[in-house]
Amino acid sequence: MRTLLTLAAAATLATATTYAEDSRAETAGGPNVTIGAGVLVKPEYSGADSYDTMAIPVLSLSKELTRGNTVYLRGLQAGLDHAIDDQLTVGAVANYRFKRDSSDSNRLRGMNDIDGAYEIGPKVRYQLSPQLGLEATALFDISGAYNGYTARAGADYSMPLSEVTMLTFAGGLNYGSKDFNNTYYGVTSAQAIAGRPAYNPGSGFTNVDASVGVRHSLTQHWSVQGNLGADYLMGDVSDSPLVDAELQPRLMLGVAYTF
Repeated sequence: MRTLLTLAAAATLATATTYAEDSRAETAGGPNVTIGAGVLVKPEYSGADSYDTMAIPVLSLSKELTRGNTVYLRGLQAGLDHAIDDQLTVGAVANYRFKRDSSDSNRLRGMNDIDGAYEIGPKVRYQLSPQLGLEATALFDISGAYNGYTARAGADYSMPLSEVTMLTFAGGLNYGSKDFNNTYYGVTSAQAIAGRPAYNPGSGFTNVDASVGVRHSLTQHWSVQGNLGADYLMGDVSDSPLVDAELQPRLMLGVAYTF
């Protein structure tokens, strides 16, 4: 299951550098489909100081149904965007958060497995310029996996280096409800062992994230892309006995074909 989580999360990461290009295609009304494969290096779980390396898929597709109304799938997320005007977009987003198994890491031995979570919530995006966008989302668990919510506010900036090379910067601040933080970073008294004391985190900011991505078109359809990013855990989350490293870097390299 850790493999499935990594594959799905990587699909989102891999398509992050294509957001601006997808938006332009959606505005034009044409479908945009990108598929590919790559390799990802990331922590074994949120808070781990050891890493996994594995092959991952790259997936992104979108279609403008009617003028200003676009459906999309980007990795783990699917949604519907409605353009109020050229700058403001509102919408709904659905997300699947894969389960975490105690077998994912030696650090998690004896912990309860966490079921996969289906999440849904609103999204607002404001495009300050063709290059700079602001976005906020809130996701609520509707499956009972953690019975809480998360929220993120962030920004992204796309900068063309040439006609065939795009550089993208992104960053955001993330928040978790008490139920979310306690499910993924808490330790009950029954799970406590030497070196892993009982811990009950409250609600609060969980991490800041930052990434830089590059996409280089080799031909009209083929491209290579990469993304270097990191989460920095903070607040009650960073004090969890499950967290061995506050800085959580990740690296993705891939090749993709756009139809």
